[in-house]
Amino acid sequence: MHNHCAYCDGKFGLIRYRRASKSFCSQTCIDRHKAWLRAQRAKDKRWFDCLWSAGFTVVPCSGARPSA
Repeated sequence: MHNHCAYCDGKFGLIRYRRASKSFCSQTCIDRHKAWLRAQRAKDKRWFDCLWSAGFTVVPCSGARPSA
């Protein structure tokens, strides 16, 4: 088991907070980690929206056999 916080890499005090199989040294680190996860999800959503709006249409190569 790791003896440091999953967010700030600091040492644990008397209380070790756990969330999603990770250990944190304080509630502040948990809140900051949640905010970082929200930002990552938003960034991923923008990326997937961009891909979806591009309308990827798959065009088979000239040598490819048509699927039945």
